[in-house]
Amino acid sequence: MKNLNDISHEITKGKNLPQNLQKYMESMSSLYEGLAYIRLSMNDYTLYEIQREKQVHDERFSGLSVRFQELARVLADEGAVLPGDADALRNDVQKVMEVITAYVDRLNIYEYIINRVEYRFKDTSGMKYNDEELSEKIMSYIFSDRDNTAIISRILNVIGQLPMRLSRNKFYEYLRDAFTLYRGAQRGSIDDFAYMLRTLCMAVKPEGFETYFPEIYNDIEMLACADYANISEDEFNRLSEVLSDASEKVREYTDLFIMLAENINDLYTIVLAHGKTAEEKPECAYAREIIRAVQEGFESAEMPDLSGFVQERFESFEGRQERFLSILSQNDSLAEEAVQAHEDLLEEHGLRPAYEDLCMMVKLQSGSRFAPLNEDPERMKVTDESCADEACEALICELKPLFSQFSQPVRRAVMASILSHLPVFFKGIDELRQYINASLQQCADTAERCAVSEIMNLIMDDTV
Repeated sequence: MKNLNDISHEITKGKNLPQNLQKYMESMSSLYEGLAYIRLSMNDYTLYEIQREKQVHDERFSGLSVRFQELARVLADEGAVLPGDADALRNDVQKVMEVITAYVDRLNIYEYIINRVEYRFKDTSGMKYNDEELSEKIMSYIFSDRDNTAIISRILNVIGQLPMRLSRNKFYEYLRDAFTLYRGAQRGSIDDFAYMLRTLCMAVKPEGFETYFPEIYNDIEMLACADYANISEDEFNRLSEVLSDASEKVREYTDLFIMLAENINDLYTIVLAHGKTAEEKPECAYAREIIRAVQEGFESAEMPDLSGFVQERFESFEGRQERFLSILSQNDSLAEEAVQAHEDLLEEHGLRPAYEDLCMMVKLQSGSRFAPLNEDPERMKVTDESCADEACEALICELKPLFSQFSQPVRRAVMASILSHLPVFFKGIDELRQYINASLQQCADTAERCAVSEIMNLIMDDTV
């Protein structure tokens, strides 16, 4: 009997296409169903334990969690869950995560500022600061790794922490250079890049920004209204505590909603795989037992300890998840290729809907938790060169009034954040060195110089 790798190989060679396309779809659906069941049972139990220990009381999370558990219970009882219900729940969680992401972008800005203000209230007399030594240490750190991806990551990390002393015009020049790399790109790629930069500059306020998590929103408003140029030590201490509390709340909510999103993606995968597999893998039955026990636990006021019951069934999953992932990673790209290369044949044999669902399973299990499942055709269109330039100018037009409203510390923090997310814009090592030297030398603020030196040494020492 041919294995999946053999079937995939024959499809790429155009052999026995009707039979192999059917077998490929069934085998892939079966693997995705088994993988999703294993993940769902394990993560749902983990979420149960978190809620059992911490007793999460957030109304928004509780409401979405209850909706998910209702669908999971239907699944555990081998009932039919509608794809539309899973899709609607996934979209609602994504809306919450957009709000949380907007909070994170703002908290990163205020953390950047708070870190540089801190040293106004510390004794810095014993601290040594030498521009040339620090610059050379940074350059050595960046290029001590031979991997290009690691080097780029280090450059961007450094840029995001160096003193920001660029003029606005020079900053806009770097933005324009970055967008030239998107000339001729798909519309969606340009829009996504511009949107990311808009979130970093705090221009985006998604639906629910002010209402979903009022405590966090109020904390961010306090940080936004502060006068960092003339801040007192008492105010600094108060705002540091506000920043710390808000960041901790955001971390907790991020963990909860990300895990819920992963569970929904796994449930959605199982729903799409239903009826497309030649046979069900044995792991699915064990997983349903765990899911059913978790649902019953949630329904119980005591929320009992399920560890013994669950652990016994987890043993049957040992090594299976890794095996499924290995096989899927070798064959998943063929799903989209088959849709494009054999559209007429899939239509002729009634396989087109099954392959569309399979392509959605690939996206749901890709690791990108909120990847769009049905791409807008407009986003797929290849643009002319002017499209990227127009997107950049639109962003700059949005930035100019924002920069006029921001205080200098906030403006500098926003610029540093954006630059750290651009494609590397230096044309060579000498230009990078010049940028680092200029950033350090043009910083006349003693507190910021000390803070940057401390932050850079922490980054570099942590990597060694």
